[in-house]
Amino acid sequence: MLKYKLLSLFLYVSGLFAFICIAFILIIPSFIFLPFLYGSVKACCRFMLFSLLLWPKIKGQFPAEGTYIIMMNHSSFIDVFIFPLIPKGAWTGITATENFKIPLFRNVLRKLKAVSVDRNNRKSALKSIQFAEHVIHSDGCHMVILPEGTRTL
Repeated sequence: MLKYKLLSLFLYVSGLFAFICIAFILIIPSFIFLPFLYGSVKACCRFMLFSLLLWPKIKGQFPAEGTYIIMMNHSSFIDVFIFPLIPKGAWTGITATENFKIPLFRNVLRKLKAVSVDRNNRKSALKSIQFAEHVIHSDGCHMVILPEGTRTL
């Protein structure tokens, strides 16, 4: 039992360190040159997963042509580090309005053209989905959706 507690402590510390490093690596360049963000996010996500002793294997290949909607369950916070490994090219996502209240993160979300969804207002949420459709068609971005909206218990 003690070894699992120590392992958990190690993973929390290494994960926190990796998360802080990644935040600085990705947030600053996203203000300067957005294509750099898309290029470096895959390496940063792999570093984050590696810090948690995870080595994901992606089977198959993402189609090179077209834009796609990528849907994943939201079983843990790790999902946000897995989905950038999948698509090729520019991507964005649908996120809760609350995420736009976090100062630096809000700026990155806006640069990525993330779609804000107010989960408490159905009419507004439907308009957000229509805007997401516009982003897919006009900007050619893949759209990531975690339909559960929050992590599953």
